[in-house]
Amino acid sequence: VVARRALGLALRHLVGPTESARVLRDDVKVAEKHALVKPLAEARVTYAAILAELGRIDAALVECDRAAVVLRGAEAGPLFAQRALILSRAGRNQEALADYAKALPLLRATRDIPFQGLAYMNRANVLAYLGRVNAAERDLQNGMALARAHGMHDLLANLTGNLGFLMMRKGNIPVALRHFSDAVQQSTGYVKFGATYDRAEALLSVGLANEARYLLESVIGEVATAGFAVDTAEWHLMLAHAALAEGDSASALSFA
Repeated sequence: VVARRALGLALRHLVGPTESARVLRDDVKVAEKHALVKPLAEARVTYAAILAELGRIDAALVECDRAAVVLRGAEAGPLFAQRALILSRAGRNQEALADYAKALPLLRATRDIPFQGLAYMNRANVLAYLGRVNAAERDLQNGMALARAHGMHDLLANLTGNLGFLMMRKGNIPVALRHFSDAVQQSTGYVKFGATYDRAEALLSVGLANEARYLLESVIGEVATAGFAVDTAEWHLMLAHAALAEGDSASALSFA
């Protein structure tokens, strides 16, 4: 069960959530069949994250609720962090912040460095969206310090891209573009897609619609093929904005 869960996570990074979901769904079934209580709960948490990426938010939250029956106390840190991310994807930001507040002390207590870094990063995104940019920057810097200290290069690239997003929100576009470029060069898969999307948004914000559209069109096929349903819809909307900014209303309508 543990090995299958690791395979599901690897597939998510390599080829996207569609194949990952298939493997993790089977992982949950195997754990259920053999009454593996704790591995089953942990598998549900991982499966929930992939369901959310596929746009199945309600199903993801159901898996979290089932896992919560088993994962309590110090063991609940990853569950709270994962549930917070899912809630934020549904726009339920205050609930997400409440779960992050529960998750981080538990993750520190168990020295779960990977989940700590991810929780800092994901909470920073919620804080930035709510306009709390200084708090968001603190979270990102904390996460980057952890990633550097423990040689977690993929996590560091992800945090770098998110810091670029924050700099964009603060209006510092040159610094934002530099962070996005670093993140794209240092990453693959979902992290690369996210940094590319944010770089396109930054370009569009300063009137470089042609460059933004080219960047999005060069990568959106990979995003769709990987199965990131929610993200693909967001990319199409961004492409529509870029086309409209270029005066190409026909393409804008087709993208939208």
